[in-house]
Amino acid sequence: MHFLKTIIPLLVLSSLIGMSSLHAQSYEKPSNLLKRSQLKGNIDILGANISYEKRIGNGLTAYFDGGLTYGFIINGGLLYEGKQVGYELAPIVSASLRKYYNLIKRMNKGRNIKNNAANFISLKVGYRFTPIASKYMYASSVFAVEPSWGIQRNIGKHFSFEVA
Repeated sequence: MHFLKTIIPLLVLSSLIGMSSLHAQSYEKPSNLLKRSQLKGNIDILGANISYEKRIGNGLTAYFDGGLTYGFIINGGLLYEGKQVGYELAPIVSASLRKYYNLIKRMNKGRNIKNNAANFISLKVGYRFTPIASKYMYASSVFAVEPSWGIQRNIGKHFSFEVA
């Protein structure tokens, strides 16, 4: 009887450990699901840039980008004959840390996670240099720290979009 009191708890414990290891092996870590690195050309509402994203940990990437941003202004209104249309073109660089948080959930639902297509939160540090071209606009350089939430999704095999 003493033998059964010892063996039964050991069998239950070993089966629980075995089931937990099977369960852990059926899911991949988010770091294995993220693309190792990717280089992208981006066109957005306020400019164009080149970005590089590098996997650095469990669901984490370092994201770097640089490019040109533009702005414009219409002084005097659209219908006013004496209006002045101004513009500026300025270089911009930034670096951010991204945490992708729903890769496994998307994968288990059969959704596409290629090229890090998932939701993320990030902390971005950026610098906008003084404009290299401008007319009727006077802006200086700007340093910014920007927390954000975003999504990245694929369109076909070679294109993706991002909202952040």
